Amino acid sequence: MPLKTLFFLAAFAAGCVGALYSPLVGVVAYMLHYQIGPERQWWGQEISHWGIRYSFLLGLCSALSVVIHYRSLSRWKTLLTGQEWLLIGFVAVIWLSAAIGLPPEQEIDPIDYAPLKMTKVALFCLILTHVVTTPQRLDILLWTFVVGALFLGWQSFTAPEWMFEGVGGRLEGVGGADFSESNALGAYLAACLPIIGVQFVRSGWKGKLLCLASGVLATNGVILTRSRGASLAVGGAVALAVLMAPRSHRKIVFVGLVIAAVGAFALTDDTFWDRLSTVTASEEERESSAQARLDVWEGSIGMFQDYWYGVGPGNFQSMIGRYAPQHVGRDAHSAYVRCYSELGIQGIVLYAALILNAFYSLMRVRRAHAALPPAHRDTVVWASYCMTIGIGAYLVAGITMTSTYLEAPYWFLMMPVCLQRVADSVRSAARDVAITVSPERPVGVSGVHGVREFHGGTLRRGRGQ
Repeated sequence: MPLKTLFFLAAFAAGCVGALYSPLVGVVAYMLHYQIGPERQWWGQEISHWGIRYSFLLGLCSALSVVIHYRSLSRWKTLLTGQEWLLIGFVAVIWLSAAIGLPPEQEIDPIDYAPLKMTKVALFCLILTHVVTTPQRLDILLWTFVVGALFLGWQSFTAPEWMFEGVGGRLEGVGGADFSESNALGAYLAACLPIIGVQFVRSGWKGKLLCLASGVLATNGVILTRSRGASLAVGGAVALAVLMAPRSHRKIVFVGLVIAAVGAFALTDDTFWDRLSTVTASEEERESSAQARLDVWEGSIGMFQDYWYGVGPGNFQSMIGRYAPQHVGRDAHSAYVRCYSELGIQGIVLYAALILNAFYSLMRVRRAHAALPPAHRDTVVWASYCMTIGIGAYLVAGITMTSTYLEAPYWFLMMPVCLQRVADSVRSAARDVAITVSPERPVGVSGVHGVREFHGGTLRRGRGQ
């Protein structure tokens, strides 16, 4: 058995055991597994006949760990926030659409069955939002994205020629199952770039080197996908980064964007620009795949008019031929078109509510950041900033990419809940140590590092502290 396979098995076992010890270990291991996709790597295929469900086991261990460590985690204001209820409602709509929609015309693999997959996605997101509730855990979560993007970027950089045999020389087959299509890989890397940038600003020189490597390789990965949707996502992210730049950090944001733009331009080639030029080409010049996408979207309107309650998850491709006969079996190539076509009006309404509430939650956290202890204000501001841009990147990518049932977009939509709970935990910790006393009555306080006293309303260390 190859050494890489043995190393992976050891890491997987450590992840499962570590998850039982700490839910955060399970969250990190699950997310890294999702990005790396060991089942699709040659060293993972060596043991594919064992039939191990890695993500299921990691998720199960994480869920058990949450139950085991519930007392140490349960410092939330509410068990479920509005955003979490919206996610649960969205998954319920998917099950409802499967029940009232049209029956699938062919047998579907349970792993790819949208209701089951999205139930698993929602369960992990709920674990994520109940585990990542402190500044330290949030920092680890953000670094997980940096490391995952570094791996995907490196794999893109070292990809063999046969991975570029797709339309327009696009990179295909990198990373986990959800990244098998170039648009999905490009969109994910585009959404990770603002996180990488924020961690670069906030970290020391070692962290900056890691972020620099991850940022360069991730940007190169976006370019190699030749994805128009991902390129538009990067453009949308840059525009949002300029508009939403924190007032106190605008100079460093603008300088960083200029340097990043120059570096990204240096990585591009003629194939990339030729592919991107088809976005603004006339109908006569537009390549057939782009024009077909517009025809399919037009046909989806007729589908929605006939089935306003949705045709059912997974049925778009089998139905579109009735409304666009020249494009039988074609995908929607749009998260929003796929959503309203398969899940109906109730699905698109909840999907829109998830998105809007995510932005609203981030806005509320930003507005209340001044009430936090000074040591944590920048953490909340920067985290809110990169989450806003990451969600924006996915929204733009969703115009031309079917991400309705992909997992990563929902991580970004649920991270505002994590940030809100981080802010709540910081405020709670500050209240726990804040003691109001009169100047005439000094009070001894047992602190982390020993006895401290208030004298004249000022907190002072005792002798020897």
